Amino acid sequence: MTRICCLLLVLLFQAYPLAAQRSLVASEPTTNDRFPKKVGNLRFSDSVLKLGKVRTNELRSDTLKVLNTATSSIRWELPKDVPTHLRISLSGEELASGSEGWIAIRYDAREKNDFGQVFDRLIFSTTDTDLPQKVITISANITEYFAPLSTEDSAVVQRSRIPETVFDFGTISQGTKVEHAFPVYNDGQRELILRRTRSACGCIKTVIAKQLLAPGDSTVIQLTYDSFGKEGKESRNFQLFQNDPAAPEIRFEVKGTVTK
Repeated sequence: MTRICCLLLVLLFQAYPLAAQRSLVASEPTTNDRFPKKVGNLRFSDSVLKLGKVRTNELRSDTLKVLNTATSSIRWELPKDVPTHLRISLSGEELASGSEGWIAIRYDAREKNDFGQVFDRLIFSTTDTDLPQKVITISANITEYFAPLSTEDSAVVQRSRIPETVFDFGTISQGTKVEHAFPVYNDGQRELILRRTRSACGCIKTVIAKQLLAPGDSTVIQLTYDSFGKEGKESRNFQLFQNDPAAPEIRFEVKGTVTK
């Protein structure tokens, strides 16, 4: 019985490396895994370069990998009219059949001069007969950089006070426009800057009555909600970006019911 148990253990340990090896082989990424986005005869590691959160003082670099699956070489060139906050470079002017290349991107958030979720669309011209133009999108969520504050500075910085961030317009008929004013106060001891607002819905329009608020000053964000084409329960948002270190981004909600 003891000999049988020992034999089983030996067989088990001999089989383990083989099983582990098969597992490693099975888990090795395929070409489709490494280059999942197919655009004509070129495959890309992604069609959207997601930079994630980027501070306003940051320089960020990243790379997209490219594979030529055509039976012949493909030439490509840099996009025209590249924005000043972007620097683009290619691995070469030509990709041989079956070869890999790359698109390197440097993103300067200081030059972008924007806030929140932003996108840039780049169009690369190629000699690919299947689909000559390749579109790459670059996304970033830009947030303001604040230098570390001393205890003394923390007591005298700008401080926004926003009594309400939700507006319920009740029940309105489709096509009706409603307006509302959100007050904003500067309770701090330095200038408060309301940099901009942003909404993903064209149904929301906002105007900041005054962007620079001295200590003790106040203003309003004037909202217009257009219910054209809407029906049922509605909940829309917009963001305010400001230079308050304690609350650099404020989300507002507009909600209610739209009837036909």
